[in-house]
Amino acid sequence: MTERDGEKKKRKGRGAIRSYELALYANPGKAEETRYAMWWYQKYTRGYVQELYDKPANEFVSTAGLGLLANQAQRRARDMLRAGRAAEKATGDPFKCPQSTPFLCEGVISEDDGTTTFDYWIKTPLGPYLPAQKHKALKNALRRGGKLRKACEVRQGKGGGLVVRCSVGFEKPKPVDTGDYLGCDVGVNAGVARSDGYVGQALQPVMGEAQRKRSMRQKQGHKKRSVRSAVKQVLDREARRIVKLAKRGDKTLVLESPKALGNLKPSGRIGGWARRHFGERVRQIAEISGVAVREEWPAYTSITCLKCDYSDKANRRGIDFWCLQCGFRSHADVMAARNLVRRATGRFQRVEAKKAGIQTRSEGRNKTA
Repeated sequence: MTERDGEKKKRKGRGAIRSYELALYANPGKAEETRYAMWWYQKYTRGYVQELYDKPANEFVSTAGLGLLANQAQRRARDMLRAGRAAEKATGDPFKCPQSTPFLCEGVISEDDGTTTFDYWIKTPLGPYLPAQKHKALKNALRRGGKLRKACEVRQGKGGGLVVRCSVGFEKPKPVDTGDYLGCDVGVNAGVARSDGYVGQALQPVMGEAQRKRSMRQKQGHKKRSVRSAVKQVLDREARRIVKLAKRGDKTLVLESPKALGNLKPSGRIGGWARRHFGERVRQIAEISGVAVREEWPAYTSITCLKCDYSDKANRRGIDFWCLQCGFRSHADVMAARNLVRRATGRFQRVEAKKAGIQTRSEGRNKTA
């Protein structure tokens, strides 16, 4: 094993990292000092990026007499160039020298010693100490055993104020495939459906209500919000619920393959981003909880009968499934989740045919998830 492989293995075993954003409660004077430090950090970073762009990856520029701010800025500049060259190597697209850098600055976060009403204090190079408070998400993360990391970033928030992006590290338990599977399928009309018969809140009404509120805000001259936020909140709740259920019942989750979802043609008012968002959230939460997750190809799962294995697009009518061959009726999304479980256990018709080397009659068509 080389030294580089050992470093990768060590970095891989560090656990899972989650980031949280906290608002900073700085008075005008401290905010101005912090923005001044951020401006210098951005200037240093942009200069180092342009100076190091044509040099080898291991080259650096002397920062003698410039202080900690310049050292941090050069490190970020080298990371930006390293990431750009790696992307160029992977995609083949030419990496051009960046002309701008984010308006931010590195800092150190520490807990309050109990003398003030604030929870944390953030220190930036050349800047003052800035107070910050916890919020519910960060409290829950720390309650679940997460450890707050000292390194953080101070940046300008969407509303113009200062915010801090901090990181929480979690131990990553090794997941074990229990063989007892719980399938999940995401639809538009039924939201999240599970193989145990659960059908969640429909996503279309949530999207419609969010669009109505956005129109009202736009008429009143307020800032517009993304209509996806409301749908994401519903999917996040469902993701937390299903991981909690799987951990309590010692089950392994079966999700639709993200590669397959990325290749699907977007359809309907919502498209495929909701299914990808749900799968990503489940994987993130399951990684911390130690719940095993399997990914299966979702093709034919919502049009294949559970009783007779007959597969046809005409079997499905919206959220209703009615087999044209045996007359079996079910909820289409629940049946899709159950067929995902059958794929995981190797009892799905096409899985069995593939193992036996038999090509099915409808192979290459009817690829509906």
